[in-house]
Amino acid sequence: MQIKNLFKTKRQAIIESCHDIKSIVDDSIKTIDNMQDCVVDMQKNIQELIKLNEENIQILDEVKIKLDKKLGDE
Repeated sequence: MQIKNLFKTKRQAIIESCHDIKSIVDDSIKTIDNMQDCVVDMQKNIQELIKLNEENIQILDEVKIKLDKKLGDE
């Protein structure tokens, strides 16, 4: 009888460990999904920054041309 109880106890411990591992895996999957969402958001933000930087460069080029003309006229 003691051996049977020992196997029941061991079986229960294994089942609990498997449930714990499944919970860890599920949490890890959620974390990875969240990280992927963050990467997508970061890519969008970087694309917006590149666009704004290009616009700023264009504006600075226009200002430089106007300043060069003004300084050339003086």
